[in-house]
Amino acid sequence: MRSSSVLAPRVRARPGLWDLATQTVRRYGVATSGLRTLPDYLLIGTKRGGTTSLAYALLEHHQVIPMFPSATILPLHEHQKGVHYFDTGRAQGDRWYRSHFATRPYVATRRRIVGARVVTGEASPYYLYRPGASHHCRSLVPDARILVLLRDPVERAYSHYKEQRRRGFEPLDSFASAIEAEQSRLVGEVDRLLRDPKAVSFAHENQSYVSQGEYFSALAQWMAAYGDRVLVRFSEDFYADGPGVFDDVCGFLGIESRRSNALQHRNPTSNDELDPVIRRHLRDHYQESDERLEELLGLVPPWRR
Repeated sequence: MRSSSVLAPRVRARPGLWDLATQTVRRYGVATSGLRTLPDYLLIGTKRGGTTSLAYALLEHHQVIPMFPSATILPLHEHQKGVHYFDTGRAQGDRWYRSHFATRPYVATRRRIVGARVVTGEASPYYLYRPGASHHCRSLVPDARILVLLRDPVERAYSHYKEQRRRGFEPLDSFASAIEAEQSRLVGEVDRLLRDPKAVSFAHENQSYVSQGEYFSALAQWMAAYGDRVLVRFSEDFYADGPGVFDDVCGFLGIESRRSNALQHRNPTSNDELDPVIRRHLRDHYQESDERLEELLGLVPPWRR
């Protein structure tokens, strides 16, 4: 959603003014954090699994309040998707996190206007995999509903690698080399992140192509923290039947089921084929995790049907 403000072209043409505007608005958000709500839902992952598509589909819903500031307050190109507080932003503090959400009076006003429940939330897909995130999230937003989209881990890993190459974050020019390097890149990182919730790890977030597809261990922690407040759906089903999955999500959030017109595939990567040898290797690697995931959910993932 784009602002119609006549100031927009001038602001975009002067980055210094834009930075000042965003900093001023954020300071105001922090100063008024005591009046602000916490999110009703969190879309926690998985990376390269369709979270951006689902997040923006939700933001088109009339019962979903975007984060502060919304695209109608500052001349942003789109509403903000996520905050990354529980993965890489913990050093900012809880008041900073609250500053991204609507005030309680605003929520009450929107509820009266809509005549129904309204919700707010965020989408930060690294939350699923970040060590300790479920514990810290549960301590601050215990009543949030947790949304998860899981994608075929083999396809997810390859898509993740291609994204990092495109962004210039991956120097290795073959997927095979990146897989081979992954274990050494991640040595000690999980323990370090668990010891210090404010720590960040570039390799753990951006170069953990295979590890991030080991869904069982990551998801089990979130389900232990939130129980039946976790809804898991699959990316393949979302892209095959977006309106159907979107209706499930709306029902889970307690808002009107609605066949969204905003279901579009965002952030796609190229469709070049993965080497069959690597595919077989990864399929074997994920077998145990996939079997345990199936048992945990009582559902058969699409890539195992």
